Amino acid sequence: MVIANLSFSQCDEVARSSEQYFNKDFISDGQTYRALLYDDQVAEFSTLFFGGSTYRLSANTGTDKGIVFRVLDKNRNVIFSSADHDKSPYWDFEVENTLDCTIEAHLDPAVQSSGCAVILIGFKE
Repeated sequence: MVIANLSFSQCDEVARSSEQYFNKDFISDGQTYRALLYDDQVAEFSTLFFGGSTYRLSANTGTDKGIVFRVLDKNRNVIFSSADHDKSPYWDFEVENTLDCTIEAHLDPAVQSSGCAVILIGFKE
């Protein structure tokens, strides 16, 4: 029970630090996508991006560049990979047509072997 409380506490702290990537231009969608990961585990989160909107996707583990994330379309084609962008902690993008997507997140084993992965999604007003 104590370990579970520490894990949730760690995820809460990571979620709060993830909010630094949102400014007055982006509003959170109100969801916090989180997973406690070990070794080579991969978390998957499903989401829908609405056409005609601009989004910011933020990924964090509480450790600089400790997370790698990808956005995949419904056919599992890679739309974005943070690995191709120096493990950037966020990505801004515009959606022309509504997209049903999967966000995959895993820890960078060179940085950490376990931790809480937090994804936040915001949209521009």
